[in-house]
Amino acid sequence: GRQLAGQRADAIEAWARRAFALGITRDDAAADAGADFIESLARGAAPRSFALALLYNNLGTVALARSRRADARGHFTRAVAEARHVSGPGALELVVARANLALVTDDRAAADALIADAAATRAALLGE
Repeated sequence: GRQLAGQRADAIEAWARRAFALGITRDDAAADAGADFIESLARGAAPRSFALALLYNNLGTVALARSRRADARGHFTRAVAEARHVSGPGALELVVARANLALVTDDRAAADALIADAAATRAALLGE
């Protein structure tokens, strides 16, 4: 039960980190190959988790690297929503999802609000 769920979350996190590494270092179709399956697995095995939020953030990064802004915006929006359920050390890593969403937000006031929120959240998490 709990051990299997943890292993699945670890596998989802590893896949997300692999997608990020491949997606930003080269134009490789393999970066997000299988994303639909992994996303489905993550929703079932690790809902409201660090792994799911990281998956969406990293898929957004891959989409942005491929100049697919609308896809990136969708992924980053989901990453921000999922990240709000994460606490502990993962919450700090996921603050970047808000900054990433700001990069693909056309409304400058909304983008500035996302950056300000990211900065305030980071400061709060670090106790600054």
